Amino acid sequence: MAKKKHRKHPNRPSKTLKREARLAKARQWLPTYEGTKIVRAYRKRFCVDVTNAVRDLQELGYEFKPGYVDNLLKSEEIRLEQQRAKKEERRESEYGPDQDDTFFYIAGYTSGGAPYGVTWDEMAYNTAHDRRRQERKQVKPTPVLFSELDEKQKKEALARLEELIDDYFLGADYLPTDEDRDEMLDELCDELTESLDEWEIEPGDTAELYGWNDEWDEDDFKGEDEDSGDGNDDESRQPEIKPFKQIIPDDELKSAFNSIVSSFVEELKSDGIEIPTFMDSLLVAETERLKIRQFYEKDLGPLLAIMKKPEVMYAWEAGFHKGETRKWLNRQFTRYHKDGFGYFAVTLKDSGKLIGQAGLMKSEVDGKNVVEIGYIFDNTAWGHGYAIEAARACVDLAFDRIGLDKLYATIRPENAASVKVAEKLGMRKTGQYVKAYQGKEMPHDIYILENMKEERAMQEVLDFLKKSNTYYLATVEDDQPRVRPFGAIHLFDGRLYIQTGKKKDVAKQITVNPKVEICAYDGKDWLRVACTLVEDNRTEAQESLLDAYPFLRGMYTVNDGNIVVYYLKDASATFNTFGGEQKMVTF
Repeated sequence: MAKKKHRKHPNRPSKTLKREARLAKARQWLPTYEGTKIVRAYRKRFCVDVTNAVRDLQELGYEFKPGYVDNLLKSEEIRLEQQRAKKEERRESEYGPDQDDTFFYIAGYTSGGAPYGVTWDEMAYNTAHDRRRQERKQVKPTPVLFSELDEKQKKEALARLEELIDDYFLGADYLPTDEDRDEMLDELCDELTESLDEWEIEPGDTAELYGWNDEWDEDDFKGEDEDSGDGNDDESRQPEIKPFKQIIPDDELKSAFNSIVSSFVEELKSDGIEIPTFMDSLLVAETERLKIRQFYEKDLGPLLAIMKKPEVMYAWEAGFHKGETRKWLNRQFTRYHKDGFGYFAVTLKDSGKLIGQAGLMKSEVDGKNVVEIGYIFDNTAWGHGYAIEAARACVDLAFDRIGLDKLYATIRPENAASVKVAEKLGMRKTGQYVKAYQGKEMPHDIYILENMKEERAMQEVLDFLKKSNTYYLATVEDDQPRVRPFGAIHLFDGRLYIQTGKKKDVAKQITVNPKVEICAYDGKDWLRVACTLVEDNRTEAQESLLDAYPFLRGMYTVNDGNIVVYYLKDASATFNTFGGEQKMVTF
């Protein structure tokens, strides 16, 4: 007789269909995920192993850092191998190495039609394990602190904790947070609880579980029908439910965790690797008063407090409720992943308070794919110059680090504050277009800033010198250096200008040797500029500088024969800070 071909159940979905259904759900879930452990979260959410989680995420467009996937899969392979070895060691310890491994076949077939079987010790272990899990649902556990374990148990626990921490550092971008620590300690304590409890309740051998005894013979079963239950069979017997112990993390375990992490950090430092804290890993830019960093999930509350105000969200004509703010935040997480930038949190350096957001985003403006700059600040932070300070940091990010040629801004014409910031950045209005938002048509002006490296370098030097109030100009007279304080510094016609009087010695020295140096200190950092001064006799240049410094009109007038203005040529400016990196710009 020909063997009957096995057919799948018509209503049972194939693995391919199951995966497609999982991916469809994952596409909706992924944009809402707010954490940083994406593989772990995906495994828990969709009940898949590491390999399938990585494969799914890659198919969904998630990009992992180079080498991360290989390290993760290698770590998982090592973990599973250790788990198998530990299980085998436990079996040998419980049942002995000479335990009969003859297969015990269970009546029934797999979906493929072939019989399957397990060994006696597998049947004993798995059945006892499942039974105990069911019992735990009915019994309140007895808490046991880590410090109450004996020395052998502690040693095994700390060895496993070191493995968990090692796994964490394989793909870590930052040091473990308190949440990461608690998650690892909970995982460890769950494993300890399983191990501690299993050895107390598992049967000594297979006979205890199945009631088998080698000394029994046929006489023991005479007079008993197969179905004549006497009330003592397994189905009618109610097992005694024993209390179980549950390991609880305590200060001793947390202290051990911190100690192990510190040893890992020192080892990495010796290899020249510095791992930042979680908050430092989010940092994008830093200014004199502000820290600009990526958002994370705990920013939802402070961000909602800002975005719910109609006066802050003026351009949207209404404040945002919690759901809209969460979508906004999730959109930034998606932008960080896809583009490497988005709106960033702007916080005060001294207090860490969130005062607004500024950043870059890809968008479509008048039919063109561009990168826009945007800024939104709490009304309590208005009038302090925070917006222009953060916006300039974003411009540096766009041009110096990302390498963009142009940067756009779209602003409603009546939004005078945003227009003012754009103009201070040097952006110029180039047109207007209509943006649709929630069914409304909103006219927006288009502003553009081109990547002009020299102009931005001059602006940076100008800002520093103005902030310092006084700078010092060094010249040479014969072989003697001469230094005096100056205050006037002005940007005109794409050049930096200073001013003095022709009758002064400094003007005579510049005429002989126009190579000078400028030095300034703002109380924290200092600046040195080496350049050549070139005289500009144009009336417009003199007029522009006197307009910038009206008090000078009491001493000078345009074309009075005494006033002289110079612009800086072939300038090399060096910014320095104590204990920090040196920065040089030229123009």
